[in-house]
Amino acid sequence: MTRNNYANVLRDAGLIDEAKAQYERAIASDPALTIAYINLSSVLMGEEKIDDALAILDKGISNTEGEEQKRLQGIKD
Repeated sequence: MTRNNYANVLRDAGLIDEAKAQYERAIASDPALTIAYINLSSVLMGEEKIDDALAILDKGISNTEGEEQKRLQGIKD
């Protein structure tokens, strides 16, 4: 969660590439960290990288269960 929060600070400071790297590290550290998938996909959507954003959501869907999985699926839909 700390990496995700740090990535949010980087994102808000306009350091997008660094933020994306931290979101990816957060996901690598905790593959079930739903919010990191959401945040990373949001950044990618902002860059108009729709296919990449959807791929991140798919990865999150495959790594989560229950309500968290439904949450990611809802965002993807």
